Amino acid sequence: MTTRGLALVLAMIATTAAGATTARAAPWPKLIAIHVTMPAGATATMLVIVPSSFAASAFGAIEKTELGYGDAGVGFQITCDGDCSAGKLPGQLAKLVAHAPDADKIPNLNTGDPKLDAVRLDAVTLDHGDIPGGKFVVYRITKPAGLDGPYQEQFKAVCARLDPKQERFVVAQVWTSLAEETELGPQLVAACKSFTIASD
Repeated sequence: MTTRGLALVLAMIATTAAGATTARAAPWPKLIAIHVTMPAGATATMLVIVPSSFAASAFGAIEKTELGYGDAGVGFQITCDGDCSAGKLPGQLAKLVAHAPDADKIPNLNTGDPKLDAVRLDAVTLDHGDIPGGKFVVYRITKPAGLDGPYQEQFKAVCARLDPKQERFVVAQVWTSLAEETELGPQLVAACKSFTIASD
């Protein structure tokens, strides 16, 4: 990202934050570097603009509040989704992003309890499209009427972009609670769309 591009993104996020309905204690925003090491050994460093109330974690950054950790964050993973050949990567990336809302409909997987495995949440896609070198999707996960259980209702976005130096791509996912969607949602979507892959 160029210096001018970074300045424009910072200005956009700050302007949106100024119009938020609920004031937050910490100013907006900050640029942080997140170094991720996947279990299989792949590593990458991402630069991402987040609210200054966020603190770096092993795979991203999460919101910190006076009471501890909040319900918002950003996480990264490095993958080629099963096929690392250069010609297949754009299609693999697009398929992963497009499938993200459907994947989040399934909160339980192979639990051994057929009733739990059958639970489905509702997913509504709010926006989707292209980013430089990749794709994004924004969606909302909610519980259908009558569903009991500790299932989280969240505002989410998934963004993936090709690594310009290696045959792989990096996936960013951002999330917040529905209670904070109006305030945090625009900033987190901007963070998701604008992250860059830095040199390790």
